[in-house]
Amino acid sequence: MKKLLFVILAFLLLSVSCRSTDFRAHHPKRIAVLPLYNETIDIEAPKLVYPMIVRALEDKDYYIVPPVLSLEMLAEEKNVREGGQMNAYSIKELGEMLHADALLMVTLTDWSTKYVVVASTVTVAATFRLVDVQSGTLLWETSVTRSKGSGARSDSLLQSVVNAASNALLSQYLTLAEEMVETAFSRLPLGIFVTGEDRRSRFVDQSAP
Repeated sequence: MKKLLFVILAFLLLSVSCRSTDFRAHHPKRIAVLPLYNETIDIEAPKLVYPMIVRALEDKDYYIVPPVLSLEMLAEEKNVREGGQMNAYSIKELGEMLHADALLMVTLTDWSTKYVVVASTVTVAATFRLVDVQSGTLLWETSVTRSKGSGARSDSLLQSVVNAASNALLSQYLTLAEEMVETAFSRLPLGIFVTGEDRRSRFVDQSAP
């Protein structure tokens, strides 16, 4: 029995080691954030979340290929303007064009408001995948969902519904999206240390157009 437990423990330790070794062996120094793949019906959502992702990666001490440059190169050289168009190209092809060690691919899976009588629940969700350009190895992956419900009170049922919708659209999406991104990247290992000089050499404007 002791030998069996030892074998099982050794196997588990080896499995954990293998999963973490991939990231260490391919630890990316330069990451390109690709246009977000949008599975929701809100066409504006990717534009709101993209700059949040860039800031979060920078806070983890990764060098990010300037987003404006990335998006322009993809549009001009590959005619890619949204995440769904990238399926026609390989990871290696896109990564080498953007001079990146790894590509971050994000899929928005939910960006919605659901109503029950006069109450509303706002939900945002996404999956995050970091892939090594040369080997195609999946270095890191996580999925995060954030929801928040709110009630509405009014003498008029119609006014209550309108108020609930307005409140959700004005603030809750952005707040939940920030929480979603923060949670996702709290699970990502720190990048290789970026010096102050490296930080100063970055583009000032890192946001998506």
